[in-house]
Amino acid sequence: MKVKVVGMVAVLGLVFSCAAKKPIGTQTLIQKKGECGDWIYSIPKTKDGIAYFRGAKTGAVSEEGGLNDARMHAAQQVAEMVKTEANVDYERARVEYGIPKDDKDIGSVVRDAFIALSDAIVQGVKEVKSCVEKYEEITHEGVRYFFNVYTLVSISEDDYKRIAARVFEKEMEKARAMKNEKAEKFLDKMREEVQQRRMFKEEEIE
Repeated sequence: MKVKVVGMVAVLGLVFSCAAKKPIGTQTLIQKKGECGDWIYSIPKTKDGIAYFRGAKTGAVSEEGGLNDARMHAAQQVAEMVKTEANVDYERARVEYGIPKDDKDIGSVVRDAFIALSDAIVQGVKEVKSCVEKYEEITHEGVRYFFNVYTLVSISEDDYKRIAARVFEKEMEKARAMKNEKAEKFLDKMREEVQQRRMFKEEEIE
């Protein structure tokens, strides 16, 4: 009787062991850390003059490395926004002054101003929240772990304009030192364009 019981236990153990074995490639979420939510799939819409940007890194080998990459990804999104907004202000100022696109007196000065503005805005964003997901994956060699990391950053229109004003004033000083009056006036006009127009328009929430 004792032999039969031991045999049944062994069989049941084998059955449950086989059932618990996962196929190669199976990924299982085993841990979440931070403020995880719908924002990792859908970036919050612009609201109250605040624009949001999400950075993501999937398949990171470490949490720290994933967070660094996610922040860099978010910074790229911010830099693209700055490029778009700065080009709008550049075109408005250029058309008003009647300056050709290939004007040598302002070309290099404006390019330097754009780079400085982009760097300053990227440094000026605020990290709102982050989310770290740790996964377990079954591989041919056994089990490996990886991280999906997300970060959400924001910048307000007021902060953007404040930073832009500071950057353009500094670039105007450089133009003044080079006695480039045309570039100085052009940068001043761009500074005014930034301050006067509505930048972060409210998005409709569906």
